Amino acid sequence: MPLTETQGRVLWFAYAAFNIALAGYITILNDPKARAKVNDAIEQTKASAKHAADRTQELAHDASEKTQQLAHDAAVKTRDAANKVERKMEEEAAHVANRVEKTAHNVGEKAKKAEREMDAKAGEGAKKVKSAADYYTPKGDANTWAHEDMKKFLTSRDIYVGHDPSHEELLAMVESKLHEPTSTGFNDPTEWSDNDMREYLKNNNVQVGHAGRLELLAMVESHMHAPKY
Repeated sequence: MPLTETQGRVLWFAYAAFNIALAGYITILNDPKARAKVNDAIEQTKASAKHAADRTQELAHDASEKTQQLAHDAAVKTRDAANKVERKMEEEAAHVANRVEKTAHNVGEKAKKAEREMDAKAGEGAKKVKSAADYYTPKGDANTWAHEDMKKFLTSRDIYVGHDPSHEELLAMVESKLHEPTSTGFNDPTEWSDNDMREYLKNNNVQVGHAGRLELLAMVESHMHAPKY
């Protein structure tokens, strides 16, 4: 297949370039100075390459050292931060423990104080409350009691009997006391039921009518605390 004009020209220029390069190479081989320059150029290239390799290795080493230093600094900072957080947590834990201890101490002191107050009140109550043995109660029917027996019966229950009451007055006071509701005790009418208060007033000849609880309680207390001469 014949070549085209363009292909022919390209082939001719390639051939000419090859001949020029070949002529130059032959000239260098035949010329010691040119050969020396080429060798120098080769050596310079080798030296430059070695220098570049050494520089690259130095840079890599420096980068490695810097990286290690940065890692070390970061580790030191992290450790310092962790120690700081740990100390802060220990301080806060100690503060909380101290507050808890103080609170527990205060609660304990308040509990002891409350216990002492309750013991004191219980002691006062024990002094105020009389036992059944403290009440003097003669045997037999009240109508058969002697004058002095009735007085002892009333005074043992803190009832004022007057200077010189008659036998009939003492008997009335004794009967009134004997007819108090026994289920509620002697001196707590606020705990009586309405029927208990009505029964007490009826036994003491007090008309109650249709009185309500507050009226009944007022009448009972009024009668209980009324002077008996």
